[in-house]
Amino acid sequence: MALTASRWFSVFQLVDTGGKTVSRRWEQSAPADDAAARTSALALATDLAAVTNAKIKAYYTYQEFAEDALTLPAAAEVEMQAFINVGIEGEPLKNASITIPAPKDLCFAGQTGSNYDVVKGDVTEVAAFLANFDSEELFYVSDGEQMDGFKNGHRRHVKSNRG
Repeated sequence: MALTASRWFSVFQLVDTGGKTVSRRWEQSAPADDAAARTSALALATDLAAVTNAKIKAYYTYQEFAEDALTLPAAAEVEMQAFINVGIEGEPLKNASITIPAPKDLCFAGQTGSNYDVVKGDVTEVAAFLANFDSEELFYVSDGEQMDGFKNGHRRHVKSNRG
């Protein structure tokens, strides 16, 4: 079992006269590499602009990585989440939130009692996950903002989207 390189997609965000935005995602037909995928996306952007009255607000191209031998986990529920509040670098009065779907028990301060619902930010695995949004500057937490430390967190359960 491994996550292996799979299909390529391009997503275009189009905006209309009223400021409403719509996205369209199209799968590419097996480009050789990232450069070829970007070249195809640019060509599609040019051709799309020629046939729509909307403006292309943004577009991006990405490669999907898919599990080549997927099996379902024994005890995971994506509606259960660790909801984590973090600070925003340079903005002491602002917070951002990060959620972890189907969190492992190690994310919480206790297995029972009052700490059952409390996220423990200094657990090695939780701290390593959050470091991706903080000191390593790999990912933004929101609107191009960098995280500035763990504040608090709790367990929450959200509504299932299954109908």
